[in-house]
Amino acid sequence: FTVSFKSTIEGSVAVRLTNAIGQTVYTSTSKVEAGRNIVPVSVDGLAAGIYNLEILLNGKSQTVKVSIRN
Repeated sequence: FTVSFKSTIEGSVAVRLTNAIGQTVYTSTSKVEAGRNIVPVSVDGLAAGIYNLEILLNGKSQTVKVSIRN
């Protein structure tokens, strides 16, 4: 799947996906530009379930729950 967001400045974004017991199952870092950005998140090999998706951008983080279905 992909994550879409807006940034007011250029920089980098870190994306982390953790499972229900807090284990990190995916991480990536990408460069971003001012404006709309789209970052791919690979879920190949992950079991279906609820995961926490954390996005760290410009020193601020946001976490949302995502559902992965096979």
